[in-house]
Amino acid sequence: MKHTCKITFISFVLFFIPLILSAGTWTLIGLDGLNVQAIDVHPENPDTILASANSTIYRTTNGGSTWQTVPSGIPAREILFHPVYPDTAFAVMGIGSYSDGIYRSLNAGESFDILNFFSWATSIEIPIFPQGHMLAGLDSSGGVWKSTDEGQTWFPYSDSLGDMNVISLFSIEPYAGAHSPFAGTRTGIYYWGPGNHWVKSNSVNLPCVSMTGDLIGNPIYAALDGGSWSDGVYKSIDYGINWNVSWFWVYITSVLANPLNSQTVFAADSGYGVIMTTNGGDDWVEINENLGDLRVNDLAMSRSDTSHLYAATCTGVYCYNFAPGIMQEDENRNTKFTIKLRTIATCGSPFSITCYAPNGMNGKEILLTLRDITGRKLIAREEVIKSAKTEFSFELPHSSGIYFLTVNTEGMSFSEKLVVLKK
Repeated sequence: MKHTCKITFISFVLFFIPLILSAGTWTLIGLDGLNVQAIDVHPENPDTILASANSTIYRTTNGGSTWQTVPSGIPAREILFHPVYPDTAFAVMGIGSYSDGIYRSLNAGESFDILNFFSWATSIEIPIFPQGHMLAGLDSSGGVWKSTDEGQTWFPYSDSLGDMNVISLFSIEPYAGAHSPFAGTRTGIYYWGPGNHWVKSNSVNLPCVSMTGDLIGNPIYAALDGGSWSDGVYKSIDYGINWNVSWFWVYITSVLANPLNSQTVFAADSGYGVIMTTNGGDDWVEINENLGDLRVNDLAMSRSDTSHLYAATCTGVYCYNFAPGIMQEDENRNTKFTIKLRTIATCGSPFSITCYAPNGMNGKEILLTLRDITGRKLIAREEVIKSAKTEFSFELPHSSGIYFLTVNTEGMSFSEKLVVLKK
């Protein structure tokens, strides 16, 4: 099936002072009293949320004010919006029944249809590259299955996988020269290594229930949970080969990186609520203010709104509001420079950056630099800010992949990843 590429617009604000994490609080936003097992938020419209509870998928399109049941009857173990085609969503069912498998929605969760039957399905992973590829993880010795045609056909993908009981999956950008994908099993983490087969990583031999990170895998985080004092958040800085503990936390259930900043990571626990780090796991703090249920099963955050974090608990869905925002500004120095750009686009298409400049910056120069995944400089242009709103355009490369755009001006520097897809 051919999809029309969606474009994501995100505004970034650069301040003249360091970023400060603001205090926040949890609010119950729906499904009160229900044991919510899985949750995800629409990548472009954060008011649309899908959650699984009591063998039913629930959907809200107004941020949790009202919820509707989705006619599916799917007790989903995992819910995932497609990272590139955000109105496509997936639900994973694996309870040992003939209805187990991967279900797909093409209308942002209004309805689901079976994509492929898999007994004891546990997880799904949608790599951005190569396009059209998908992975499914199966428990009960099912291993990993792969599709290269958006789920129409599947084949076994478990060569040398030492533990066929797969409970989580994760992938990073393959052009980074790194190992990918990753399979979390009941006895640790495996990576797809040289020779095109699975290799056991140097990780603790505990069940890996969740993995997260950014597209280039630096770093990667994993939640290992075996009901022991070795449980916790583990971190790899060499693309999943070696893992070291970042925070011991017994009965951990989920780990989630901020979609726009992988140094900010959240972790959930089945009895102790939620913790977070803003420095890549060096320090962790609890964020349980007004969280009515510390038994948290899953976490979610939209890349279009990182000021809200959602938690699926045993008694409902909670939302953590970082208001007045993750970034705060000194009241006496409210000068700021804002950039709006696309984070996903197609090869060879025109690309524009809109700069919103404060008073006094007219006539100032900015330097735009575009590099590929290897660091090779492709574009370097000096431009001049002409007004409060100035737009700069250039043509994107004709090769798909991950690129990095850097903007330098007035002593400030900003970098962001661009995902360039085939037409």
